[in-house]
Amino acid sequence: MGHPLVNTTDYSPGQLILFGIAAAYWVWVYIVVIKDISKYKFVGIPVLAVCANIAWEFLWSFKYYTNMGALFEWGYRAWFVLDVYIFYSLFKYGKIQFTDKRLQKHFALIIVFCFLCWVAGIYALTSQYYDPVGATSAYLVNTNMSAIYILLIINFPLEKSLSISTAWHKMLGTALTSVFCFWAFPNQYFMLTLSVITFILDLVYIYLVTKFKRQNTAYAS
Repeated sequence: MGHPLVNTTDYSPGQLILFGIAAAYWVWVYIVVIKDISKYKFVGIPVLAVCANIAWEFLWSFKYYTNMGALFEWGYRAWFVLDVYIFYSLFKYGKIQFTDKRLQKHFALIIVFCFLCWVAGIYALTSQYYDPVGATSAYLVNTNMSAIYILLIINFPLEKSLSISTAWHKMLGTALTSVFCFWAFPNQYFMLTLSVITFILDLVYIYLVTKFKRQNTAYAS
């Protein structure tokens, strides 16, 4: 017997709608990133964060399943399908993020190793601790991503795919999910702490992106 389309036993309609909006928003974020990859030949997500992200999506698409219902299971898989292209793009354009020539030489091996490490870590965490929607491991990935984004914009302040609008998209998509998590899982203190840390890091990233882009505009004029 398959899972119900939506789980209205453990979640209120408002919670389901909020998470659905957040999930759809992240689909939009991925589409924007993919369009920018095609346009600028630069992966607008930190390389190591992409490895962590697709590892989470792989496991939560085919090994673990959210208890929110089949509709949300397919939402997770939609993220994974879009992220496959982003991960593939790493092997074409991601090497530029590694400024050290020694790291560039072994770029593919580093990427595969990083992906496998995250698969192992998320698998172990999820096997040991109950996580009905994958939020704890997802915020471990997201906090890592937000921190490395700051390093990325410092190293590539003129990169067009690291735009102000994309920075806001990333923050808003995560913030909507965080509101859902505070509403649905008020006692998951570790995960909620990570969500707050991620929000702060996202604000720092928005500040830096805005600062660098405005400086570049001033210099150009």
